[in-house]
Amino acid sequence: MDSTFCIGKEPEAACWISPIRAKCVSVDKGQHRGRHFPRRFADALGQSLKGLDTNMQKIMIVDDSPSMRRLLSTFLEQAGYSVSSAVDGVNALEVVSSDEFDLIITDINMPNMDGLTLVAELRKLEPTRLTPILILTTEMDMSKKQAAKESGATGWLNKPFDEERTLAAIQRVLE
Repeated sequence: MDSTFCIGKEPEAACWISPIRAKCVSVDKGQHRGRHFPRRFADALGQSLKGLDTNMQKIMIVDDSPSMRRLLSTFLEQAGYSVSSAVDGVNALEVVSSDEFDLIITDINMPNMDGLTLVAELRKLEPTRLTPILILTTEMDMSKKQAAKESGATGWLNKPFDEERTLAAIQRVLE
């Protein structure tokens, strides 16, 4: 998974920018001055690193599917985020009691405590009262979407998740 996207019209223009500045190098000379490139390109470009934010944003994934947690964790870590996970709503509440997150992504259908109940419970807690929460689910029912909104969810993403849309949604809610 390439965590970058081209913002130029021509690929040979080498005008790539990372959606996560912590994974980015800023070019300080030459024809690409002022542009940002993925850190892994720094050696090939022979450029120096400057102004890197070493504080990665923290995301918690809540999903009862081990494969979905692994897939989403790997994707988000490659995009430059620090990721923790929980297996259900009860486990998520335990995790947030000892750590702070910039974003929480949760499934709806889980044992012990579903995602909608989790969102409502998180909104009652001071540390997560304003934390963006995205629902990532296979559910398509409009009544579920409305219930998610009413419980305090910030947004809704469908499974299987599209990498570009997921990153765009994450960036929007973290701004």
